Amino acid sequence: RAWSTVDSRNVSRSSGRAAPCAYGVRGLCLGLAGAVLWSAVLGMGLWSAGCASAGVGEASVQPLPAMTQAAPSSAMTQAKNAGQGKRATQRYLWVDARCSDGALDLAAQGFERELFLRPAGAGYELTFVSRKGAQGCREFAIWSARPDRDAEGQARFAFVAWPEVVLPADRVCDPQEDGLRRGELQISGEMLTLSLQRSGYCRGFDVYFRYRKVPLRSLRAAEVVQKFIALYNSRDAAAVASLFAAQGVLTEPFSQSVGLGVARHEGRLAIERWLAEGFAANTWSAMRLQELRPEGDPGAFVAIWEYMDSGLAEPLVGQTRFVVGDSQIFVAELQVTRWAPQLSTP
Repeated sequence: RAWSTVDSRNVSRSSGRAAPCAYGVRGLCLGLAGAVLWSAVLGMGLWSAGCASAGVGEASVQPLPAMTQAAPSSAMTQAKNAGQGKRATQRYLWVDARCSDGALDLAAQGFERELFLRPAGAGYELTFVSRKGAQGCREFAIWSARPDRDAEGQARFAFVAWPEVVLPADRVCDPQEDGLRRGELQISGEMLTLSLQRSGYCRGFDVYFRYRKVPLRSLRAAEVVQKFIALYNSRDAAAVASLFAAQGVLTEPFSQSVGLGVARHEGRLAIERWLAEGFAANTWSAMRLQELRPEGDPGAFVAIWEYMDSGLAEPLVGQTRFVVGDSQIFVAELQVTRWAPQLSTP
């Protein structure tokens, strides 16, 4: 998988051919958790949620600046030198794209995307809110980026993409970019360039996306729900719990309290503990969003979902009611509408 870049062009080193990308299984391959885990389901209620539209890309493809120029610096180096504001989240709108072997006019296909870039540990968290007009789908995705080196010892980033949350549920937003990719993340002034090796956008060759920095905005209520689902499928209990308000509440019917029809978990620590127990109960699990609809009051949404894990013989069906305010989850209420039999233990 050795590859090199010269003036932003792949020198036929992207494994030597336009190989099809092997994408990760969309949701059912990201194990969540078992019986207790289902409680997590409640918050997970949306395995595939819609994405709000971002800025519209330009109609013509502009040539990207050479990545060998001295001006652009890696995002990691820039973050280290950014001083007081280096931990702040930044927002970018997609401008244009190209393949290492030629043009890529995504704007003509109705492609729009927002990128939220947040420093996380030694790397970054990338949140994408996309609309793919030609395919009639909306997509919400979260990637992690960490410093890495390619086969030739060159400094790169390793990007891990969790399965996208997609609406409508019966659409497939191609190409899917689940799994692990290597590439570059560079910032030059107000512009950010993200390159990926062996991309489905370019028939297995490298792709280059260019973004322009714009003022930061908070996630909308529906986007918070989508992020909840995306993080749930990543099996990160702490990350999911961080979306809740300090006194946020999650209720579920799996670990019922005496005299009550549901169990109540109040506060981030209690929610994280319950989610972590659920994630540890199964070898894999996943939530698939069927529908996400507003419920009258501002910030209130109902997510219809299917859930499957390693201990079930068939998917579980249910819904989760979310109440979101100020980009935080205050209430997540899980209900199961169709229970499923568990697999017998040998």
